[in-house]
Amino acid sequence: MQNPWFPVQQSAVAALPSPALLVDEDRVRANLARMITMAGGVERLRPHVKTHKMPAVIELVLQAGITKCKCATFEEMDMAARAGIADVLLAKQPVGPDVLRFVERAEAFAARESVAVPGSSLACIVDDPAVLRKLAVAAARSGKRSTAIDIWIDVDVGFGRHGTAPARALELAQAATAAGLRVRGWHVYDGHLTSSDPAERAAGFAALQVSLEPLLVHGPTRVVGGGSPTFGNHAGIVERGDLRWECSPGTPIFWDWGYGTRFPELGFEPAAMVMGRVISRPGPDTICIDIGSKAVAPDPPVPRIMINGLEQAQILVHNEEHLLLRSEKADHFPLGKVVFGIPVHICPTVHLYSQANVVRGGKLVGSWQITARR
Repeated sequence: MQNPWFPVQQSAVAALPSPALLVDEDRVRANLARMITMAGGVERLRPHVKTHKMPAVIELVLQAGITKCKCATFEEMDMAARAGIADVLLAKQPVGPDVLRFVERAEAFAARESVAVPGSSLACIVDDPAVLRKLAVAAARSGKRSTAIDIWIDVDVGFGRHGTAPARALELAQAATAAGLRVRGWHVYDGHLTSSDPAERAAGFAALQVSLEPLLVHGPTRVVGGGSPTFGNHAGIVERGDLRWECSPGTPIFWDWGYGTRFPELGFEPAAMVMGRVISRPGPDTICIDIGSKAVAPDPPVPRIMINGLEQAQILVHNEEHLLLRSEKADHFPLGKVVFGIPVHICPTVHLYSQANVVRGGKLVGSWQITARR
């Protein structure tokens, strides 16, 4: 990150209550353009919406020519469908009442003329035969047999959080087809490949490819793969014959300090910051800022946010409403001073806010509602 701090005029935020989430629209567009370049075209991108959760960002995605997305929750799925994405993948296996909820969503989605175009799909991932049967039964009971339920077989390629073993994936796909479901392809998430060493990630990705080879030979030849750390690896796949390999990163749209420092070779720039203020000066070398754990993702260990000008400060306390720092630069941060910070983990940070304040050309130009956080 050569220049992580995007310009914001102090006068532009003087009346903005803190803490507040800021998003630079120009950087979002630039990050989307880089994603397209890395993937080799819009058709290979299925960006995850869990980072931004905003219809306004979906609009920028559509303007860039991207028509597919991945999501983690029903709220994100509904938001993406309403915003006009034609091909939506719910990366969550439906269980319990979610089985019927998904079937109902799929039928409503298929009935909408606005998405009744070639390639349109509302799909979910599946890794268990019991879920296949329940989806098929729910679809049959609905009485709308014309609606095919789309699924992607979720394959565990080493992360161990969810997915079926590669050795059982082909049998699961065949069972899905026999049950009347439409198998779109294979879904893989390599969340274990997070080494900051590109060579180590490449070695792990090579093993992933080997595990998928039998599935691509004997089953569907379409893959949705990867998160942000391995985006470059998935983007580097050379499609040949019937092989179609889609990339599903999410964080690059906004980027953050954690990925920016661990994966600088990906070349994205932070497009989201948290604005706060100095609310107390309890000592000559201490600064208390109102960016507590309710204002920035608390899941990483401290530091959870890097404050512009205080990158080397010692963190004394970071609790619900307060961030207490010790710094030799404390005199440069008087009471009431506006500060800007880049979160270490942006996705759950966005989830803490109901809106993002939009910056363009260093000025505030409006706000975007974060509708899918509900």
